[in-house]
Amino acid sequence: MPLKFFALWSTAASALIAGVVGQPLDVRRANTPSDFRLFAYGPKESGIGGFPVFHMEGLAYTALNSSDSTSSSAEEVSFTLETSGSLVATIGGNSTATNGTTFLHVPSTSGNVGFTTAAGNSSAGTDAFGLYGGMLYLRAQEGGMETQWYAVAADTAGDGQLWNIKWNVSEIEAAGDGVFPVAIRTTGPDGELAE
Repeated sequence: MPLKFFALWSTAASALIAGVVGQPLDVRRANTPSDFRLFAYGPKESGIGGFPVFHMEGLAYTALNSSDSTSSSAEEVSFTLETSGSLVATIGGNSTATNGTTFLHVPSTSGNVGFTTAAGNSSAGTDAFGLYGGMLYLRAQEGGMETQWYAVAADTAGDGQLWNIKWNVSEIEAAGDGVFPVAIRTTGPDGELAE
């Protein structure tokens, strides 16, 4: 008798899981917040525990506070995810740069994550972003999700508090000191959705 119950339960569970997992990501995702901040989370040994992502000199950085940078151009940034997959950046309270709207971008293969005004430019990687469970990902051309975010130590003071956000670092760079994979999320370290 218990074997029949298990077989029946297993069949029902498989059908339920297939129905949920088989749905496209866009159908399953919750409503996307319209104005949110991003936070980086690294492995324990990195010490990166929900540091905010900010703008500095055209690139994306993370630190406990943007004031940890030695640059006066460090600015807080908030984002809006458009239905096109573009991530509009509001830098220091201003969503419009001198020559248009500013977008988060990733390089086509690897390198620095930064900000650009070239929307829809696939080589600049501005139109394939998505959120899944509050985690920022890039839609792969094959239809999957990619989360190849890295934090690379960038502080000149040597205190280990400033990190450059990069995409898909090389194996050689990833093996170096001060390079850690990170998850980029909309949830701050206090557990609240940051708006």
